Amino acid sequence: MRILIAFLACALPANASGRVPVDSVVATVRAALAANRKDPAIARSVDKVKLSERLEDRVIEILESEGAGPETPGALQGLRDDSRLLPVPAAPSPGMAPPPSSAEQQQVWEDADDKARDYTSALPDFTCTETIQRWLDRTGRGYWQQSPTIVTDLTYFDLGAIQNPERRRLSRQRVDGQDRRR
Repeated sequence: MRILIAFLACALPANASGRVPVDSVVATVRAALAANRKDPAIARSVDKVKLSERLEDRVIEILESEGAGPETPGALQGLRDDSRLLPVPAAPSPGMAPPPSSAEQQQVWEDADDKARDYTSALPDFTCTETIQRWLDRTGRGYWQQSPTIVTDLTYFDLGAIQNPERRRLSRQRVDGQDRRR
C-alpha cells in the first residue's frame, strides 16, 4: 500500500495549485495496472487526486476496458463529477484518440442506417409463435407465482411486397428454394 501511494505521488506531477492533468492520472492508472496493483488500492489513490482538467466518460471507459475495475472506474467517476466545470484537456491523453468529428459521426450513423436497411431487406417473410411465460413476486419475499402465459403470432413481411406482388413472389421463391414461376 505504501509503495503504491509513493508510486502515485511520484508519478502524478502537480501544478502550483496541487492539481494534476488528466493525462497524468491516465498514465498512473495504466502503470498501476501494468504492475498488477490491486484495484481497491488504485481506487483509494485515485480518490485523493485533484484534477486541473475535465475528466470525460470516454477516458474512464477506455481505462475500464484496459482492466481497471470495478472500484477504480468508480473513483474515476467521482473525479469526473468533481471536474465537470474545469476546462477540457488541450490534447487527448497518450493512447486515447480524440472523439470523431461531427462529419465522421454523421457518416457512422449513415453507414449503420444503410446496414440496417440491407439486413431487413434480406430477411425472408415468416410467421412464428411467440410464447411468453412470466413469474411475479408480488410480495418481494421470494414467493414467485406464474402469471398468465401469453401466446402470440409474430409475422414479418416486406411492406414493399404488398405493393409489388412480383417482388413478393420472388422473395418466397428464394426462401423456399423452388422456382414458383414455372
